[in-house]
Amino acid sequence: MLTTLSLVGLMLASLASILLLFRGTKESIDSSAEIKVARLSILSFILAVIGEFTLTSNSMDSDTLARMLSNLALYAGAPLLVSSILAKALDRSFKMQTWGRYLLAIIALFELCRRMEIGENYGYALGMILVIALFSAGLATKTKPMRLPLSLSAITLGLAFAGYLMQTEQSVVYICLMVAVWFGASALKNIPSR
Repeated sequence: MLTTLSLVGLMLASLASILLLFRGTKESIDSSAEIKVARLSILSFILAVIGEFTLTSNSMDSDTLARMLSNLALYAGAPLLVSSILAKALDRSFKMQTWGRYLLAIIALFELCRRMEIGENYGYALGMILVIALFSAGLATKTKPMRLPLSLSAITLGLAFAGYLMQTEQSVVYICLMVAVWFGASALKNIPSR
């Protein structure tokens, strides 16, 4: 029951984060590539949660699709979200084509590690890199009020990663992810555009 509630909380936090990134008038909405990439990556979390709820039959196809959606969120969505936050914090702007190539490289690296049967080690390394990147974004941003949300996002992402490593209750991991997504998106929204 607690796992279901935490999954619902993760989905609601992801929806709220997307709405937060869309907040504003047509003229004032930040339409930078980094914000678009963040919205897309947060959408992958929502798809993974929907997959957890709807793909509950015992067929092999349902299990495979649920695993694919989960892998999409963890191995593509999370790196894209953290990368867009880091790019925005460092005041670096990239074209959508560059982000698309980056996404292809992330997916190719995941597939390569999976086929080499070092996917678990890749997941551990990716988790540590994402936490370090969020802390770096918090330290590197020139907008001092954004350091706290970025640091809190990094801490809660680190707690989620540690909870996953220690095989704690899934609800704890989902709650930490929920808080990390919200703080990351709120920080991303408040970092001024060029």
